[in-house]
Amino acid sequence: PKFRRKIEQHIQKYFLKHADIFIVNNEETLKIYIHEYPEAKDKIFTVHNGFESEYMIQEKTEKYQKFTIVYTGEFYFYATNSKIFFEGIALLKQKEKINKDNFQFLFYGDGKSEIEKIALGNHIKDIVITSSRVPYKAVLDVISRSHLQLLRIVKPMISTKLFEGIQLNIPFLATIPPGEVEEIIHTYSPSSYVVTEESAEKVADAILDAIEKYKYNRIQDNNVQEFLNKFSRENLT
Repeated sequence: PKFRRKIEQHIQKYFLKHADIFIVNNEETLKIYIHEYPEAKDKIFTVHNGFESEYMIQEKTEKYQKFTIVYTGEFYFYATNSKIFFEGIALLKQKEKINKDNFQFLFYGDGKSEIEKIALGNHIKDIVITSSRVPYKAVLDVISRSHLQLLRIVKPMISTKLFEGIQLNIPFLATIPPGEVEEIIHTYSPSSYVVTEESAEKVADAILDAIEKYKYNRIQDNNVQEFLNKFSRENLT
């Protein structure tokens, strides 16, 4: 309700007035707060979530035999572009570009039953493998063995999966709106794919291109050291 919004704005204004420093975790949120409260702009700073470098996998891990795309955590079904990934792989299956013998999508996280319904509705149940949440180190191993990491966000937040994927040296298939996350991916992950439109065809084209590049060893490494210099939690601290 509007009255709640007014109360929240009053509380925010009070805290910003009396705080010495106000920290947000991405640049887009910083811009929102500065726009709302320009009088507090000199005390609002960004500290990104970053990555815990103790979990870094130092050596390249052997990939799954099947071409594998992985997604972990909350899927944000209520956000934009929630279905185009599944429509994209359904399109590839219909065209006989992929099948259960050479392709798999692994899902670990909340919304398992919803993913299974979507897979069933798109006739891709045989290439979509779902699981509930698993321990953090286990899921990092799964990500490192995969060929692409599917990335979704709800603006203006930045998913921690972005920071994990870059340091694990995995390219992304990101179905996201334009903005800061897109810029970070283009800066640190040259072989990633960003699809900002509601286009299953572009998702399908990106997957086919990645399959081709892996086949001929043309996938470029992420700029991991440059990324860690800016986003490791030690350096952020």
